Amino acid sequence: MTLTNNVGNVGFKCIGCGACKGVCPKNCIDIVEIGRMGLKPIIDMSGCINCNLCLDVCPVNDINKRENISKSMKIYNGISKNHEIYYNGASGGIVSSILIDMFEKNKIDAAIVAFYNENFDFYGDIITRKEDVLKHSGSFYLPVQQLANIKKIKNYKSVAFVGLPCHILAMNRVIKAMDLKNIYIKIALFCCGCGRMKRGTLDLIKFKYGHSLRENEKILEYHSRRGEKRLFSQTSKIEILTNFEKYEFLYPEFLDFVDYYYYSEGCYNCKRIYGIDADVSVGDDWGKDTDTKLAIISCNSELGIDVIKDNPLLQISDNPSSLIKSQLGGHFRKHKLKNHIIMDFILISFYRVMKLLGYLPFRFISNRFRNISLYILRVLSTKIR
Repeated sequence: MTLTNNVGNVGFKCIGCGACKGVCPKNCIDIVEIGRMGLKPIIDMSGCINCNLCLDVCPVNDINKRENISKSMKIYNGISKNHEIYYNGASGGIVSSILIDMFEKNKIDAAIVAFYNENFDFYGDIITRKEDVLKHSGSFYLPVQQLANIKKIKNYKSVAFVGLPCHILAMNRVIKAMDLKNIYIKIALFCCGCGRMKRGTLDLIKFKYGHSLRENEKILEYHSRRGEKRLFSQTSKIEILTNFEKYEFLYPEFLDFVDYYYYSEGCYNCKRIYGIDADVSVGDDWGKDTDTKLAIISCNSELGIDVIKDNPLLQISDNPSSLIKSQLGGHFRKHKLKNHIIMDFILISFYRVMKLLGYLPFRFISNRFRNISLYILRVLSTKIR
């Protein structure tokens, strides 16, 4: 089978990690967002040399395999002691605290974190100073081509890599393909389906503000999860500053508009939540009834344990609970979903059909229809046993 057919077979299974684009020696691969369907790798065959590196690093065949959470060696609860880090970060500012501490101790000379450009494209790139960490904190809730600039990694001696579980799987493949020796630590961010696409956010701007982004309107700043309280509070905002105006959405408002309907198709196939293949995994602890941005931290290697225990920026305590009970299970108990697996399957399947058939073209109808269907499915899910 030719390379062209192999790449074509990835199709909408693509989750947009950017690994294929990042390793291509001829820079002839791009990843594009197509409507509300999802992401797709496109290859310029005029430059392709059939090296197969893109296929070697693609994680789409790994993401549908369930994680072995028994690999978690130690679980903590924690937040950052530093108010600026806590205020600007998601999940208690844990990841930012880890990176800043490692820069201060000269454990790393670079880190791969999420960037965005003026055209609202999200991708991974290199930072080399602790002063740059907070510029990239928070949660984007959009696909990020985290490995798009992975070739730059060879310019540094010791690198921290931050990404979602799918990014960690792709990174493991890249390490093997590129024979990398300079990855000091891998840090995973819990993911319960963050494949909502750029299209969804841009449609939300149009729906709320009555207009699309104008010609020559550029994204200057993007912030989310800023504040003292956790995700679902009425103070948790997403803020987008352009050269024309500032757009603001409460997180529940954002979630209500873009959840499921704007999922990338590839994310439907993913069974990865915790990024257990990383040294450290971090996410919100929904098992605890608190307004603080309390994080649950899973240390999955001895290095992971060391960087958490020896970090003066962190306030941590032992958590004897399982990951499922503290994170995903707690999240769904919060919303009284006794059988979230069945509910999630039904709801995702429903919205896949809606997207394929092209129904619900008007967001006014879509929002309210989604609320009604979600309520019905929540009731059903509590009765199915």
